[in-house]
Amino acid sequence: MTENLPEHPVAATLAPEGDEYTLTMERELAHPVEEVWRALTRADDVVHWAPYRPDRDLTDAGPVELAHNADGPDPHEPESGRVLRVEPPHLLVIAWGDQELTYRLSATASGTLLHFTHRFDDGNSAPDYGAGWHLCWSALMVVLAGGTPPPVHGENAKRYGWDELRERYGTLLG
Repeated sequence: MTENLPEHPVAATLAPEGDEYTLTMERELAHPVEEVWRALTRADDVVHWAPYRPDRDLTDAGPVELAHNADGPDPHEPESGRVLRVEPPHLLVIAWGDQELTYRLSATASGTLLHFTHRFDDGNSAPDYGAGWHLCWSALMVVLAGGTPPPVHGENAKRYGWDELRERYGTLLG
């Protein structure tokens, strides 16, 4: 399914909160918190794993342009974003358009636990987001191991099992 990418479980929860939904995912990463923090916040690393391309490092609160990280003839225009909260090396909160992304890191015996939440307003998009983030976590694992992952965003995601992942997250999240 995710050929040439690290495998990890299809795992997430979805919670309705008023008119919004929160997708929650946790992943164990076999790297120290400080290394994971760098990969989450350095623009040069983020571009390889995240669904967005920041115009700066995500180490300080304030405005940031976040272009969709998809290849193709019709790239999306950058969306205004905002780094809402930064508590190195444990908490990063980003507003991306009308969505909010929260990354929490905690040390474990084997490395780092990444606790991620994505808040959005269309519950029908949850399987899409689950599949997309699943591929992002695989790409992040490659970055943390010192490699350069293949592009897993936009149409490229289908080459790495996005359709099957979307179906599995759809079943999981209801």
